[in-house]
Amino acid sequence: MQKILRKICCILTAAAITISGIQQPEAAQTQGDEYQQGISPHAEDKEGVTVYTREEFMAALKQQHSPITVATHITIGQDVDTDKRMLPVKIPGNTLIRGTKDSSISARSPIQLEGDGVCLQDIKIMFESSTALGSVPHREIFLAGHSLTMDNVDTYHGGNIGMGDTEDELLPTVYAGGYSNTAVGDNASLTVINSNDKTMFQAIYMGNDEGTDNKTPYYGEAVLNLDAKPIVRDGVDTALNSRAEINITAEENKVVKTKQFYGNDNTTLTLNQASMEDVELDGVGNIVLKNKAGMTPLTQQFKNITLANGAWLDLSKAENARITGDFSGVSDAAAQRGILVLKQSGSLTIEGKVTGTTQFQTGHRLFPSYFLSGKSYIFASDGGGSEPNFLLAQKSIDDGYTLEYENGEWKVYDRQPIVDEIGRIEIISAPFKVDLRKIPYQEDESIPDETVFFEINWYDLQEEKFSDADILEYYGFYEDNYVIRIRTEYWQSDAEDLLDKTDWYQSVSLMASEEHPGKYYLQAFDGATPGDYTFLFCSEPFDDLSTVGDVKALKDTVMAEKRVIFYNEDQPEPDHTHTFQSTITREPACTEAGIKTHTCECGETYTEQIAALGHTEVTDPGVEPTETEDGKTEGSHCS
Repeated sequence: MQKILRKICCILTAAAITISGIQQPEAAQTQGDEYQQGISPHAEDKEGVTVYTREEFMAALKQQHSPITVATHITIGQDVDTDKRMLPVKIPGNTLIRGTKDSSISARSPIQLEGDGVCLQDIKIMFESSTALGSVPHREIFLAGHSLTMDNVDTYHGGNIGMGDTEDELLPTVYAGGYSNTAVGDNASLTVINSNDKTMFQAIYMGNDEGTDNKTPYYGEAVLNLDAKPIVRDGVDTALNSRAEINITAEENKVVKTKQFYGNDNTTLTLNQASMEDVELDGVGNIVLKNKAGMTPLTQQFKNITLANGAWLDLSKAENARITGDFSGVSDAAAQRGILVLKQSGSLTIEGKVTGTTQFQTGHRLFPSYFLSGKSYIFASDGGGSEPNFLLAQKSIDDGYTLEYENGEWKVYDRQPIVDEIGRIEIISAPFKVDLRKIPYQEDESIPDETVFFEINWYDLQEEKFSDADILEYYGFYEDNYVIRIRTEYWQSDAEDLLDKTDWYQSVSLMASEEHPGKYYLQAFDGATPGDYTFLFCSEPFDDLSTVGDVKALKDTVMAEKRVIFYNEDQPEPDHTHTFQSTITREPACTEAGIKTHTCECGETYTEQIAALGHTEVTDPGVEPTETEDGKTEGSHCS
């Protein structure tokens, strides 16, 4: 079935995608759902050919053969313009160019489309032009206002090839317009599917001006369809388009690798199922997240946002976020409501209309955290629907929080009592080495592995143990706002050059169990990596931590720490050299030996005996009798 779909995808072309106007965000629909359904009406009518040389390849293009199967490695691009720039190799419309197992194309010039329905499939294309010898690189793919599908295409080529080349990578840049003084169409479309780890671009401009090299501009409507894997180093740009759709579709929980998107009020970015982390969105007018898709942006200001069918938006990295347009929550049932996450100390202002119902929480989308009682979190007009625009997660409700709308502000109130401060944290037991493969997060929130857990006690300032599970659950002493997981080498080092590092975090959390109070089981999320990490248990909750320096600033609140080594198939279980710490667990007496216990951080222990002290004789002097008290003769006793 997959092979059939792949064949369709390359007989298909994004040429069949026409734009009849950008869909409104509240409808939560874009043309991205159908981008694999258009089929070229002419591709099957052409005659296919297999080529082995550059001359055969260029002749096949001129004679408009399709498919063109490249059987070996060929190099294209040799014609030079009057200004000594390389002229583009032009590909006729409805042409399928595909590779074989060992074939590839080296391009010394740009590539430009001459019509819609062009498809590149199962092939490696290396753009060789570099800065060597002071040359101006030519690594452009010009859509020329037409449609291109790239199906399993490797575009990576390493740089630093010598002769003064200073580039680490030689990657193509896509322009919707054309080479100088060439005609362009009005249907700019790029579809990138079945991407591999080397599907990479320098940038994608679905709209472009003339630039410094007199390119043919393109300002019209455009569609860009991507899956999760393509890397676009400098981002996707639709800021110059009259209308543009960016559609990204991938399997649930797949993380999109492209991090930067630039647009205007007529740009719609639709994310379907996949997720984006630390994404930058500059000027993108409409953001539609649907079918459990999610986004953690670094941006703080947005235009219009739609959360549809279980999608989530995590704004915890923005202190005070703002939506200047509309916000919509679209769902068929309560179970499919979108989720809005804010920072505990943050807020969101919505200037436009609010429709639908969205679940609101702090902390993490999977684990609602605590609120600041009485704080206004969302500033927005009441949409006036039959249900409130925002609801708390059931866990937050069970914890005693309420969300109330008052004069344009959504406020959270805490109905739970305040407990004493944490005075001491005691780690009774913990694993030393953990196989990440055994502790994956479970969608049903069940315990991944009941043999992998911390056993912990928390005490107040009066040395009374917090034994009430509801209190522990409510305050989340074991959750991400109290527990830090940092690389051990970073935590133990005093080197100043580590303070700005951001790769310190481990995506492994603790979860409580009603059946086993006092035990906190480990669960690994996407992004968990093998390595040596230290769990830090803090006496106070904390907010955002970005750098190692942020973590070290909390050192005075750390009351307990435990080192854990994680491994998987990529990094096998490490060898371990015991390092024992000695503690006298029983003091020796005169006639009874003491015990010294030696404990390694891995949990292994052994004991040794401390010799009995023996008696130490002390003389008791004699006491003369008096009229009222008896006397004593001289004697002795053991001290």
